[in-house]
Amino acid sequence: MIHDPADPFWKQRYDDAAHVLGSPIGISTYARQKTEGESKAKAAFGLAGFSPAPSALDQTPLEKAIRKVEANKGGISAMAPKQRAKTDLEHAVLGALRSGDRKPLDEAVQEKKINHHEAQLLQHRARLTPLDDALSHLGIDDIKELLKTEGVTDAERRELQRGLRRKQERQFSWQQQGEPVGAAAP
Repeated sequence: MIHDPADPFWKQRYDDAAHVLGSPIGISTYARQKTEGESKAKAAFGLAGFSPAPSALDQTPLEKAIRKVEANKGGISAMAPKQRAKTDLEHAVLGALRSGDRKPLDEAVQEKKINHHEAQLLQHRARLTPLDDALSHLGIDDIKELLKTEGVTDAERRELQRGLRRKQERQFSWQQQGEPVGAAAP
């Protein structure tokens, strides 16, 4: 989405105009890389006109298959600018936590961009491997399909099988307790 439907009319038109007019490519690339947590030196390449390669080039066959499953489930959709900013912030904080840097999380909590509960969830997600984190949003049938993906390494296949077993055990325990079964529960 270009503008937030909840914004006043004049703000929506301003956002529309800013989207059409845009900003110089180098400046927008620099700004995007800074918000994604890149260093100033690395982001400066954007000012010189160099943009990073598309992320799909770096993805393994399994990562591509996971993105495809998420897209088919409606996991990738248009978001209002505020929602997109929040998601981008969460991804940046998650990446920083995985590399051992708590500063972005602390700043986001201090600036009230992330509440205490969201901070706890991000800290939990940071302890998971990226694959386990992605699998936590998928159902049993989705993981079974991912196991059929060509090009999956043996290590990835073992991790998929562990994730599948955990989901099946959780589903079995829920059924034993009489709780509703959530196919996409972590």
